Amino acid sequence: MKKICLFILLMTSLLWSCTPAEDAASVDQSRVYVIYELYYDANFDKTFAKAYFRFGNEFGTQLKLTGNSQVTFDGGAMIEKNVLNLTYYEREFAGFKNTGNFVWKDANGKEYTNAVTITNTIDYPTNFTTISKNNAFTFTWQGSALIQGETVYLGVNGQAEGDARLFSQTGVGTTQMILPVNQLQQLPNGNVSMILNRKNFGTASQVTGAGGRWETSYVPKHKTVQVQ
Repeated sequence: MKKICLFILLMTSLLWSCTPAEDAASVDQSRVYVIYELYYDANFDKTFAKAYFRFGNEFGTQLKLTGNSQVTFDGGAMIEKNVLNLTYYEREFAGFKNTGNFVWKDANGKEYTNAVTITNTIDYPTNFTTISKNNAFTFTWQGSALIQGETVYLGVNGQAEGDARLFSQTGVGTTQMILPVNQLQQLPNGNVSMILNRKNFGTASQVTGAGGRWETSYVPKHKTVQVQ
């Protein structure tokens, strides 16, 4: 389970900040970069709306909202969080909420509204219970073909340390990924856990001169299969 958490870290592009957040009200508001995320995880049957603020660009100093600045999602306040020195704002929902509006008001009172939608879902292949480590495997997911901006990630996590593997697939119109035999051979025989994540990335529409983007994730329930 410890390595399952590692795959979650690998599959998000947001956990790269290590310096403490600065007050957003103390910087030029036209240089605040925003990141909005809508994330559904069927393992909890919860949807998470998250907002991140950076100075200058997405790799700039992280910011915490101060002064008159605030952010909401579908009209509800988002709560400030700090995890592993990462500052962000979050609102949770029971079940699958596929769309909503982020509204950020900067320290000068100017508002920016951005709609974010989880466009497509995904699930494991029907009757997917075993996988052979002696041959490359064609993983054909349940769900529509990839659209522009989408990537599918598949994490495979064995029982021993060092045998976890991460696969990914991009490309408009794609409905499957090939798991190469050389990586499958590194898995142990027996049960392995799998994480599947369908992510989408795009450019936010109402932003400052610094810009901004959004991303979505749909994660079905983790699955255990047998490696033979």
